[in-house]
Amino acid sequence: MSLVDADGRDASDTATILVVDDDPLTLQGTARLLGKSGYAVSVAHSGSECLELASYLRPDLVLLDVVLPDIDGIAVCRQLKQNTDLTDTFVVLLTGKKTHSDQKAVGIHTGADDYIARPLGNKELLARVGLLLDMRHQRRAIRESERQYRLLFENM
Repeated sequence: MSLVDADGRDASDTATILVVDDDPLTLQGTARLLGKSGYAVSVAHSGSECLELASYLRPDLVLLDVVLPDIDGIAVCRQLKQNTDLTDTFVVLLTGKKTHSDQKAVGIHTGADDYIARPLGNKELLARVGLLLDMRHQRRAIRESERQYRLLFENM
């Protein structure tokens, strides 16, 4: 059975994004924007909920607030990146707090694929999401190509 999204596209082609934020207004606004842009969106209100949902959903992208009520976003990012089932999942850290470049560097070294300070305009968010999802698609295509060439080489 094929799932179809609101625009009539095959849902298997729709990128899945997990939005994690403890602020309900930010969470709802971001989820609504991404949903209207054609993405399959799930939400989490805490770090532990994020980890549970990510293991189940295996999202393409996680938009992760740095400040969460239970586990900070940096620690959540580290755990996501250590999960071998989520190796293809991109993680973007988001913060509304004033952040120094050293703090951003820690997030990137933890494994985040981007670190964005808010406020962030809708067009910029959608552009960054689109870019990261394109990069993810290209990375998967390269891995598949490498796999096929390895098989070809082994069979020669």
